[in-house]
Amino acid sequence: MVAHLLMGGRAEPAVILWALPGVILGGQIGPRITTRINERLLKEIFIFLLTLLGIHLIYNAY
Repeated sequence: MVAHLLMGGRAEPAVILWALPGVILGGQIGPRITTRINERLLKEIFIFLLTLLGIHLIYNAY
């Protein structure tokens, strides 16, 4: 975000209000989850979620 502002962009307050708690919570919860879940399973879950996101984007494009 800082680079965006340095390049002359404008900060959207709604984006900041949603991103800030997500970053804080993700930074606290993420490491705890990675210590409890097998690394291979975590990678498969990530791939599955990215696939779903890709399908969603393709579906909404038409």
